[in-house]
Amino acid sequence: DQTLAMGGYWLHEPLISLAQRGPYRLERLPREYWEALRTWMEERGHWNKAFLGEKGPDYPFPLEFVQTDIPPEFLYRQYQEARAGLDRGYCLGGRKGRGRCLGCNACPDEEHRRAILHHRIQVPEMGPYLAQLGAIVSRKRSIRPVYYRIRTDGGFSGAFPEFLNAFVFRRLLAAAPDLVENLLVVRESLFTVAPNPQRFPTLGGETVFALRAWDEEGLRNALAPLTDLGEGVELVGPLEAFTPGVFAAARLEVILPLPFAGGRAALERYLREAYVPFSLRREDDRYRLEAAPRGVKKRVVFGGWLSPGPEGFRAELEIGPKFDLLAWLSTAGVTARDCWLRVVHLHLDQGGAQNSLPGIGEIHGFRSR
Repeated sequence: DQTLAMGGYWLHEPLISLAQRGPYRLERLPREYWEALRTWMEERGHWNKAFLGEKGPDYPFPLEFVQTDIPPEFLYRQYQEARAGLDRGYCLGGRKGRGRCLGCNACPDEEHRRAILHHRIQVPEMGPYLAQLGAIVSRKRSIRPVYYRIRTDGGFSGAFPEFLNAFVFRRLLAAAPDLVENLLVVRESLFTVAPNPQRFPTLGGETVFALRAWDEEGLRNALAPLTDLGEGVELVGPLEAFTPGVFAAARLEVILPLPFAGGRAALERYLREAYVPFSLRREDDRYRLEAAPRGVKKRVVFGGWLSPGPEGFRAELEIGPKFDLLAWLSTAGVTARDCWLRVVHLHLDQGGAQNSLPGIGEIHGFRSR
C-alpha cells in the first residue's frame, strides 16, 4: 500500500503483477522487486523528473483526498530531512525505548499521543503468539454466516464482486458504527459464488449477502432497525434458510443488439450444445419456446417467448440453475455490456421446496446502450 501511495492508482498494474510472483508480507521488499518496478516505470515514461524531483504546490499527490490534520509544512520538512539523509526517529518505540514525538499534529489528544509514544514495535514470543493466532483463525472458520436480502442500485451491474462486497460493507458500517469491531465478512452469495460467476455477470438489484460476525446476536440487533443504508443500498431483511449460489427458477428478460433471426439462431445453437430438447412455434408476432420433458429435467431452461423489437432481439425466458447466460451471449457474439437484461421473480430452492420462500424480487442488469 505504501508503494502504491508513491505514485497513485496508475501503479496498480505492476504491483498486481509483482504480487502474483510471490508473497512479500512481513519482510522487506527484495531488490529484484524494485528493479522490476523501476523497469516498468521507465518503459512507460513514468520515471522522470516530474515524479522523482521536488513537487510544486499544485502537484496532485496520491491520496490527497484523504482528510488529515497533518500540516503540509510538516510533510515538507520530513521531505527535506529525507533528502538530507537525516533520521530523527519515529513516534512508535522499539527495543531501545519509547518513541519520539515528531510534532505532526495527528494525535487528537494527549492520551492518544501518550499511547503512541509508549507503544513499542517488537516481535512477540512466537510460541504463545502462534497459539493465539491459531485459536483466532479456528474460531473465525467456525463462524456461521447470517444471510440478508440486500438491494443495491442497478448501476452496480458489471462491477467486480470485490467492489460490490466492499461497498455494501462500507454502507453497513456507516449505518451501524457499532459493528466496526464485530462484522468480519460481507459477501454477495447468489450470483458471485460457484458456479454462477462463470454463468452470470455481477447483477445490481436485490440479492442475498452472507454476513459473518463475531457476535451473531449483536449483528442481528444492530441491523434490525435499518432499511435505507444510503448510496443506493437497502437492507430488505434476514433470510433464515439459504444455500449460496443456488436458486430454483427465475425469469430472465434480455434484449440483444441483434436482428431477430440472429438472436434466435444463437439461442437455438446454445440449447442444442447444452443438449436441451425444445420446441419453437410461432404465435402471432412472437415465438413460444418450450423445453421437452427431458429438457426440463436438465434445469437449463423451461420455456419462454422470443420476439423482435425496435432495439433488437428480445427474449423472456424461464430459466433454471444450470442456465449459462454468458455462454449464450458468447454464442451470439455479444457481451453482457452490449445488452439490456434483468432477472425477475427469482425463487430459491430450500430443501427441494421451491416455493418455501418468496422470490427475490427484481435484479436489474445492464441498461441498453
